[in-house]
Amino acid sequence: MRIRKTRFFISLWVLMGTPFFLQGQSIRLMCASSLQMSIDPLVREFSLNNKIKIEVIYGSSSLLRNQIQAGATADIFIFAGETQARWLTSRQLAKSFKPIGNTQLVLLVRQGAPIKTLRDLATPGIRIAVADSGVPIGSFTENLLNMAVTKEYLQPGELQAIYRNIVTRDFSAQSLKNKIQLREADAAFIYLSQWDSGDVVKFSPQINPPITYLIGIAADSRQVYWSQRWIDFLQTPDSKKKLRERGVE
Repeated sequence: MRIRKTRFFISLWVLMGTPFFLQGQSIRLMCASSLQMSIDPLVREFSLNNKIKIEVIYGSSSLLRNQIQAGATADIFIFAGETQARWLTSRQLAKSFKPIGNTQLVLLVRQGAPIKTLRDLATPGIRIAVADSGVPIGSFTENLLNMAVTKEYLQPGELQAIYRNIVTRDFSAQSLKNKIQLREADAAFIYLSQWDSGDVVKFSPQINPPITYLIGIAADSRQVYWSQRWIDFLQTPDSKKKLRERGVE
């Protein structure tokens, strides 16, 4: 009889929505900054529907991973690429992780700049913004450029000319986008998930493989129930559609 009653109340919770005693709680999400435009609307929707607050901390995936390693409170993380997520799970700092979608690198071009192809970046006087190789987007950019030489999309001399045209190396994907908006650079390598306006150059999959966003629950999370609910929410058809519209497929 007790088991039947328990099942009855669980079913009732599902039908009626969030249990009263679980309302008003909060969870902390550490999220790659390149997803901010995609995640913010979904956070608002989930919070409103479930009467729970999601505190989001945005930053580079490597920086956020370091913060979790140092003991920062986190319930969920979303990182770009597998390196940081695998690092956490290998050290039992995360329970597990799973993909929520892929993005890719694109070249954001300042309006009026004479850039249509990767080779155009080698033109003398072109100002290029890239990320530091110590953060994921910087590493992905280095890999793309090196693969372009390997696959003969660039000549070695052109690659060296591109490196000479780099005027800034930032530690945030968002900072790269700002360089174009402030006209401090003519082109910047950003994630497609960041793009909302302006001209972009896309690259062949031969040199630009998909970059996966991964979500996981921190090992010391005190909100496993809500963390899993959030992950499930991102897997719904409506959430996936909204992510696709933001360049996350």
